Amino acid sequence: MASTLSTRLAELEQKVAALSDKVEQSKDWRTAVGKLRDTKLNREADEVARQIRASGEEP
Repeated sequence: MASTLSTRLAELEQKVAALSDKVEQSKDWRTAVGKLRDTKLNREADEVARQIRASGEEP
């Protein structure tokens, strides 16, 4: 039983490590570029973001 438990624990640790690597990679803005479709709503959101950045306001 101890070897089974240690084997399961080792597998879980590997899975958690792989998932945490994946989460850390997805925080990079370069992975998000081009994922949103060109819709009216997205264009409006982009314009509002440009206005906020231009005015120097904090959101």
